[in-house]
Amino acid sequence: MASGDYERIVQQSLLDRLIDYEPDSRVEPLMTRAESLRRLRSSVRRDLEWLLNTVRVESVPPSFTELQKSVFAYGVVDISGMSLESPQDGQRLLRSLEAAITLFEPRLKNVRVTSYDKLSRKRMTLDFHVEALLMIDPAPERIAFDTIFEVARGMYTVKE
Repeated sequence: MASGDYERIVQQSLLDRLIDYEPDSRVEPLMTRAESLRRLRSSVRRDLEWLLNTVRVESVPPSFTELQKSVFAYGVVDISGMSLESPQDGQRLLRSLEAAITLFEPRLKNVRVTSYDKLSRKRMTLDFHVEALLMIDPAPERIAFDTIFEVARGMYTVKE
């Protein structure tokens, strides 16, 4: 393997750099660029799932612009008051998911959330597709996730 494969690894998030995946080993193994990219994509998926499964408790008044961008506003809107069969509420949900991802996942740019179909009554789920640019050096890379919202459980599952 060329030494360049080890030189251009993708930097992981601070949380992932602090996690010791091999606590019994005194030395961290060398990671290839492909492995570092795989780990980064996996951590973005995990963090995206955490974001979507966090419900914002309070709405922030528009006059508090800095508070709207803080951890106080972390999460997504509570959909309990929405009609998932309403096209207007469906669009509102998609835009709020896009806004939350754009604001709280800085590794992703040009975020686009689309719905695959209407509410599946049989499975009681909503299926979304999240597309974005993963900001890595030397060039951003397209990334996409399939996201399932289970209405009965109120939980999002994110898959790459």
